[in-house]
Amino acid sequence: MKSKRDFTLEEVYKIKELIRLKLQASSEEQKKIRAKIRDIGFYWEDFHPRTEIPKVEYNVENFEKLVRNGSIITQG
Repeated sequence: MKSKRDFTLEEVYKIKELIRLKLQASSEEQKKIRAKIRDIGFYWEDFHPRTEIPKVEYNVENFEKLVRNGSIITQG
């Protein structure tokens, strides 16, 4: 697992903001935004592999589910 599990509240807010931007961006811009998210330490594929069926959409709602179910731990 590349992704860290513990994030500050600031990091969680930043990740959610970047995911929102990603959803509205061109495919080229999405790549850059995903890189910024990975720089924070979050790797979507660690929680929802590409081969997962049914596929879970990479959006804010599903990110928040990871926080609620304890897959991602927030500090502060």
